[in-house]
Amino acid sequence: MKFCPECGVKLISQKFCHECGCNISTYLNGGESESTGGFSSGFDSFDFSALQNAASQQLNEQKETESFYKNAEINGTVLVKYNGSDENAVIPEGITEIKNSAFYSAKVKSIRVPSTVTKIEEIGLYCSNAESYEVDANNKYFKSIDGVVYSKDGRVLVQFPNGRSGYYNMPNEVESVKRSSISGCVKLTGLTLSNRLTKIDDFMFCGTAFSTLTIPSSVTSIGINAFEMCNNLSSITIPGNVTTIGDNAFSCCGNLRSVTISEGVVSMGNYAFFNCTYLSSVTLPSSLNVIGAYAFQQCRSLSSITIPRGVATVRAGAFAYCESLSNVTIEEGVRAIEAEAFNNYCLKSVKIPQSVQSISNSAFPTSLGLYGGGFKMYVPRGRRYGLDTYGREFIDY
Repeated sequence: MKFCPECGVKLISQKFCHECGCNISTYLNGGESESTGGFSSGFDSFDFSALQNAASQQLNEQKETESFYKNAEINGTVLVKYNGSDENAVIPEGITEIKNSAFYSAKVKSIRVPSTVTKIEEIGLYCSNAESYEVDANNKYFKSIDGVVYSKDGRVLVQFPNGRSGYYNMPNEVESVKRSSISGCVKLTGLTLSNRLTKIDDFMFCGTAFSTLTIPSSVTSIGINAFEMCNNLSSITIPGNVTTIGDNAFSCCGNLRSVTISEGVVSMGNYAFFNCTYLSSVTLPSSLNVIGAYAFQQCRSLSSITIPRGVATVRAGAFAYCESLSNVTIEEGVRAIEAEAFNNYCLKSVKIPQSVQSISNSAFPTSLGLYGGGFKMYVPRGRRYGLDTYGREFIDY
């Protein structure tokens, strides 16, 4: 059975295709054969399989393109949104830009990026079901390695497939990770970070399913909400090269139990470890200058904390509603304690160092409630800081 090499239909004539008019003789091995006196021998001996496969592939690509356009919103050469449910989404050649959240509502498992794309906005390829990405090898701006999209030079991780499971080793040439490109990977259980990574950006790992993660010493800052709601993360060590921990960086990590912050860390943002209900062990370095407001609020399993000498002010609500907090050590050097900083009725006493100049009236309990008795404050001789005496017992030292 013979088929037209251009349109793929079954041939009736041996010279011309009745469907598209293609001159079949131009495709024959050596054209017409003089030895046989005509056309048929060359026609019968010619292998059409490669041409037929090429024609079939062209038809499939045409169907894929038509299906994509049917489910896409495109403005000129910019892909604004794709809502299709095809298992494999093939972005047509000619598209130059992919807008933010373009695939957010799609139901696809893989996405192919063409050679013509020059810009991918933040989470432009995000799709909760995506397991892999493929970038055309001729693209000058992006490439794919093992299903992950990187900049062409490999220094920037652009988008990780959110439906991917298991453990992933990030290539060591990676220096930065595009904001939110990994966040929400609820099936990814572990990740080895590049030793060239210098910053954990805002929302980078928010909502991931990591159970273990080692922050390399190359990292100098942790952005806001970077690890928020990482509910499988049980322990974390923050290396000394990190100078700042952003707001909400580890908030609502439901299974976080141990935190070690190494010497060198200077600043901890507001709500940094807010509502980590199982957090029971915290080590703070003497290099720490700032503990943000509400940083450990509602850490209900935390029983003991030492405020290092470098912290000038314990901010509002920093350790409020830590229902197990019964032992607080405030080192010499701390100067101010703000409202509700240690407002926990499990705390029965505290020693105020000489360096403290001001204490908010609500910084400590006014009485022990169900525990009975008055809250004991060991204070430098003669100082009362203007605090209410009701429910408190001041003991000079």
